[in-house]
Amino acid sequence: DWMPDEEIAAFDGLLDRAVARGLSRGRAGIFLSGGFDSVSVAAVATDLTRRAHQPDPLALSLGFPDPACDEQPVQTSVARQLGLPIHLQPFFEAAGPRGLLAEGLDLTRQLSAPLLNGWMPAYLSLARHAALEGVRTILTGEGGDEWLGTTPFLAADLIRRGYLRGLVQVARTWKRSYHQTWPTVVRGTLWRYGLRPLMGAA
Repeated sequence: DWMPDEEIAAFDGLLDRAVARGLSRGRAGIFLSGGFDSVSVAAVATDLTRRAHQPDPLALSLGFPDPACDEQPVQTSVARQLGLPIHLQPFFEAAGPRGLLAEGLDLTRQLSAPLLNGWMPAYLSLARHAALEGVRTILTGEGGDEWLGTTPFLAADLIRRGYLRGLVQVARTWKRSYHQTWPTVVRGTLWRYGLRPLMGAA
């Protein structure tokens, strides 16, 4: 209801254009998880490269050892369905022989700000492999939660507008989507994604 028809109609073209910018520098790689965001980018990138007779993107995936978060069946299935080559590396192998913490601390020493993504050493291992394969740029699904869904910071906009019914709807959707208690949902809706960002902006 909050998105006009003309914006919906423009979405596919804008997504194509955004992905095409990433493909303009040469062969691309894609950090491919099992999530809808990176899968969508991979599908668009594959379509665009084949239409332009460019090399297929290289899927770059981490294999997590815990079955609760292991996406390898989806990752390999997506690569197979799209006909993409895939480099799937076990997480702890990608993290490096000294472990994620030691590798991350070494990496932080070289940065101008503290490392925000604790998994970066593992992703850098994928990126190094991609460079050996001739990959010039790597696409991700990062930010997809915002362009394929609604950010929880919508709560701040609803509070600013005094739209209580919409705020309740956001909380109910959150509760239905995640295994969290009502106190956690209410605190997140009212404070973390509502009043706190509004106070910060003020």
